[in-house]
Amino acid sequence: MSPQENQSLSPSDQKIGFRCMLTSAVFAVIAGQIFAANILWLIALNLGGDEGYIGLLSFFIFSSSAAQIFIVPLAQRVSKKKFIMISISLAYLFTIPIVFIRYISLSWGVGSALIILACCATLRQMGMFMTTPSWMGLLREVTPLETRGKLLGKLRTSWQTAVIVLLVCTGLYLGKQPSWHKFQIVLLIGFAAQILRVLVLAPVVSPPVRRHNKELSWWKMISVPAKDKNYQPYLLYVASYGLALGIAEPFRIVYLVRLGFGQNLALISSSLISLGAVITLILWGKLADKFGNRAVFSLTLAGLAGCNLLWLGVNYLGVFFAMALFLGIGAFNFGNGLVQTRYLFASLKPEFDASYIAMNFLAIQLSVGLGSLLGGQILKVGESLGLHATSGILNNYHPLFIISFLLFLIPFKLRTKLREPSDAPTKEVLTVITQPLRMMTGALLYWPKSAKGGKEK
Repeated sequence: MSPQENQSLSPSDQKIGFRCMLTSAVFAVIAGQIFAANILWLIALNLGGDEGYIGLLSFFIFSSSAAQIFIVPLAQRVSKKKFIMISISLAYLFTIPIVFIRYISLSWGVGSALIILACCATLRQMGMFMTTPSWMGLLREVTPLETRGKLLGKLRTSWQTAVIVLLVCTGLYLGKQPSWHKFQIVLLIGFAAQILRVLVLAPVVSPPVRRHNKELSWWKMISVPAKDKNYQPYLLYVASYGLALGIAEPFRIVYLVRLGFGQNLALISSSLISLGAVITLILWGKLADKFGNRAVFSLTLAGLAGCNLLWLGVNYLGVFFAMALFLGIGAFNFGNGLVQTRYLFASLKPEFDASYIAMNFLAIQLSVGLGSLLGGQILKVGESLGLHATSGILNNYHPLFIISFLLFLIPFKLRTKLREPSDAPTKEVLTVITQPLRMMTGALLYWPKSAKGGKEK
């Protein structure tokens, strides 16, 4: 696989564009946590939803990624910036009913409110997913190849820092069992973040539209990446990765609430996912730039599999153990995501960039959604068998973590198909990154002997 770069922006336009997209991404993840992730799960829980509903809600949200496939021809032929700004503005209109979901619940009943919440959250996310090919294509244009790993690490580190601040502050504000008016304030903050996200994109210079494929049919544009033999193993990899991740991911925060740790501690604990990303993303980026993707794929997959297995001990070892595991999951998950993006950007054909990016996100988002749906059903089956989060040695959450561990072995096997000639072997990279530790250990082991030898003399 050889990189196919054809960037058309000047260095100054790239610099301004990257800064604006970074700021926009920060506002996007703030709104995303509130309207499509951890805080939304708590809102659903407080509104009257259970694990089955949360699994179904997660499935609807992630499955809405299919919408981006149908927008590829338009995304390929119009200004990326314009398309992003118009699409997300329309998508954000669907958050208005969510802001007032409590009043809907009081007027029309809990059942109606849960249906409206699911519909509006799904339609919002559908609009977001429709912009993904254009967003990623524009991001590719504003990140030079030679510093891409570092810049992607910086981008992800910045928005993960925003997530940490948001989740910690929200957790402290909500308290153990929050009243609804506090959620109302959080929802208004999320709505304001959406507006700011659109505004900060104004200075971005959009690259010229490539019109190479104007006459190509929708099916032709979609089938190009699907038929690319170099790209097919990557699609299988991200699909298996998404399934392994999604089967347990939406339920960790609910699990902590069920164990009695309180919604504040559950939310604050989940912020350590982002802290793990912040601590390690720039390091993963530098590692990938220097040694290639291979070692990062291997190390992060092994870490994720191990962290999921260790979740079996959370009900015994407590919330601080869960925090440590959240930290590890964040470090390994976002490190893997970074090299996924590097591999994607280097492997796609520029004239079909929207098609390649859409297929990538369709594969991973659908598999995450399917995993969430399966996870919710597994939890419901466990409850029907008399198992609950607080059930002794085996509870209804334990099968999720075991299955997730086993599923991560699939992408671990498939990662060997993603090797590039320039990638350094994982053993070689491990030797380099563990050298300081080995030198320190060697010195400590040698010091008592040398001290003893000195005394004998």
